[in-house]
Amino acid sequence: MNLRTTHRLPFALGVLLFTGCTQRLPLDDHLFRIHIEDSAERARVRVYLDRRLVIERPPLEQPKAPTDRQGHLEDERHRKRTIVPRRTAGEILEVDTSADLPRVWVSFDRTCSTRACALAFVAADDGSAFRLAQLPRDDRFRPPEIYARGLGRRWRLTPGRLHSLAETIPVYRSRAYGRRPIVVELDLVIDRRDKTETERARGRQRPGDARQDPPAHRE
Repeated sequence: MNLRTTHRLPFALGVLLFTGCTQRLPLDDHLFRIHIEDSAERARVRVYLDRRLVIERPPLEQPKAPTDRQGHLEDERHRKRTIVPRRTAGEILEVDTSADLPRVWVSFDRTCSTRACALAFVAADDGSAFRLAQLPRDDRFRPPEIYARGLGRRWRLTPGRLHSLAETIPVYRSRAYGRRPIVVELDLVIDRRDKTETERARGRQRPGDARQDPPAHRE
């Protein structure tokens, strides 16, 4: 065992302990029925994106001329960009099981507490995943541009059927470009820590240690 390997052992042990307590599982129909459909159990779970999500919202009005020396248009300087990293925990605000495929609304922002500002994910036809299907509207901007992981043509997502036109609901997906289409799916983390109330024993009085009350105060 060399010096480099020795230095890596504490880090590797820490990673094993951490992942053992907070294991991320792809959210599928089975986990949904157990942990999310029941509102009482839902409080013990958090959800994460399986890849980084970037949402860019262009302004409503298009500029007619550059506004600075570098030639940057006003459209480029006044875009609203929202980034949701993979490590950002989300909270499930609402669940809808009235349709054939369940749908969940997830908030990744502590200021968002209603479905109007949340992201909507719908179950796949085969129940294997929950995929991004709807974004909140913002009337101050034009329809958003969606990217998974990074900016660029390869990572651009648009609404469409993932595999065939027979699929029930369109989701945000990338063009194939000879590869498997990219989608944004949910991962699930379950809080398995027991809520235990701890009480420390105070001990008993030893024999011979008679408790003496303080003398009464005399006036």
